Amino acid sequence: MAEINRDATGLFDGSVTAPALPFAGDVDVGLYRSAANTLDFAVGGVRAARFNTVASGVNFLDITPAAANGSVTVAAAGSDTSVALNINSSGNDTMRLNSRTTTVATGFIGLQVKPAGGVLQTGNVIGAEISPRLNDTFGGTTVIGLHADAYLKGTTGNL
Repeated sequence: MAEINRDATGLFDGSVTAPALPFAGDVDVGLYRSAANTLDFAVGGVRAARFNTVASGVNFLDITPAAANGSVTVAAAGSDTSVALNINSSGNDTMRLNSRTTTVATGFIGLQVKPAGGVLQTGNVIGAEISPRLNDTFGGTTVIGLHADAYLKGTTGNL
């Protein structure tokens, strides 16, 4: 049986392969501390998620589950009036927002951008901004700000 790794002052840090708070039947799954003010989740002896903060952190990520046929919500929340939500890819890799194949006959929206402006809105409302960032050493011949292709899957129907 897995044991909780602690002393009188609290949990030990643990590690990715031996979490401080493991599960009895799966000891390389659990919670551990990889650095100050950082909480990590290990699954199969591999870091699956990391949560950390800043000293003055007042805003946070809010994840809300959904009932059947509902939508899971991932939102920025906190005590500031406006809280941005940034999703960043690492290095030169692509950031993707994927939807899955649907079988509903009533229609389907793969990606929806709905900015909301209040009654007191006096500035511009921009639904989406796509602005590739290139430096002066860019050696390519083409810059595409938005490339949209519609694909018809299957053997029947009109596009």
